Amino acid sequence: MLDTVAELPLPLAQQVLLAASHDPVSVIRRRAVDLSSQLFNRTKELAFLRLLRSEIHDKDLAVRNRARELLSTIPSASMPEAVDTISKDNKSSDPTPISGEQGQLLLSGEEGVRIQIDKGPSQMLPSKTLSIPLTVGKHLVEYVGGKQELAIAVGSPTKLKIPASLAEQLVHDAKDALKSRDLVRAQGHLDRLKRIANRVRPKAIVLSDALYLQGKLFEAKNQPAPALGDLATYLKLPSVQQRSEYVADAKTITSRWKPLLGRLQLYTLKDGVCQLEERYLQPGEHEISLTPGQTKKVSAFAGVTVTIRSCN
Repeated sequence: MLDTVAELPLPLAQQVLLAASHDPVSVIRRRAVDLSSQLFNRTKELAFLRLLRSEIHDKDLAVRNRARELLSTIPSASMPEAVDTISKDNKSSDPTPISGEQGQLLLSGEEGVRIQIDKGPSQMLPSKTLSIPLTVGKHLVEYVGGKQELAIAVGSPTKLKIPASLAEQLVHDAKDALKSRDLVRAQGHLDRLKRIANRVRPKAIVLSDALYLQGKLFEAKNQPAPALGDLATYLKLPSVQQRSEYVADAKTITSRWKPLLGRLQLYTLKDGVCQLEERYLQPGEHEISLTPGQTKKVSAFAGVTVTIRSCN
């Protein structure tokens, strides 16, 4: 179809290229970039320029670079000659006003955080400032936990620092992966968050969310004992570190599993202080570590609490 798109009526050609610009195969999207440029240069129809400009936000670097390259070859003098007959007949066309001028958006923030501009494909922030050419006018930048509307002007670049952290992004991604039952990907995000937390202390609410999600993940893996341990710990956190919907869900899960598991109350000496640690165990025999080199066998029974004191 793309091989003959130049021979189609312009409204149909625009619809074909619009579909191609969203194709999952990057080679097809790049072909759409080339054809959009060719058709705009031939017809001066703004619909094709809109398509070309939308591809500078493509998730594939080669597609983005090709779109920018072709946009740079369009002389600004050709803009007054542009017409917009397609969008008058096609209400589904992009309503964003097009001018012949472009400005620059400079985005900075924590590497790995994703952003989305004007509902386009998401992009990941690099370690250095990300420079994005945008048409003059208002644009919407969205990121995990927030969004900002800003105006792009000719001349001085518009600068924006994304306030979201990589830790927040990882929790968000873990939650999405858990919803889609991609347990391996969800665990990968949470494991990466744990490594980050060893270097930089994330916000308390982020760590709390991660604790809850880890408990949910254990439950999804049919590992009720560690799931109950994490969710019980979550329920003991200060209310400012909890979310009401997570609390309600954690209570439901713990009430369902508690009668089916054994509970261990383990008192051990840490830093000169006798401290209590609670664990949940599957019914059966377990070997518990008390101190380095010292273990104890414990029999766990459903609904029964066993207490071990090793502080002396």
